[in-house]
Amino acid sequence: MTGRRTLAMIFGAITTLVVFAGAMWLALFGGLVGTDHIILFVSIALGPIAAVAVIAGYLVWWLVLFLLTLVLPSSTNGSDVR
Repeated sequence: MTGRRTLAMIFGAITTLVVFAGAMWLALFGGLVGTDHIILFVSIALGPIAAVAVIAGYLVWWLVLFLLTLVLPSSTNGSDVR
C-alpha cells in the first residue's frame, strides 16, 4: 500500500471512530429519552449509528485520497494504480 492510501485510511479510520463515539455519547447522555428506556433506545440506535460512522469514514477516506492525488505528484512506476 502506498503512502497516500495509508494516510487516507488513517484519516478515514479516525473519522469513523470519532463519529461513532460522539454519536453514542449523544445517544447515551443526550437526554432524549427517560432513564428507564435508555438501554432500549441505545440498542435500537446502535445499527444506524454504526452505519453513519462508516459512511462518514469512507467519505473522509475518499476525500483525502482524492485531494492527495491532486496535490502530490504521480508515481513514475505506477505502483499506486491498480
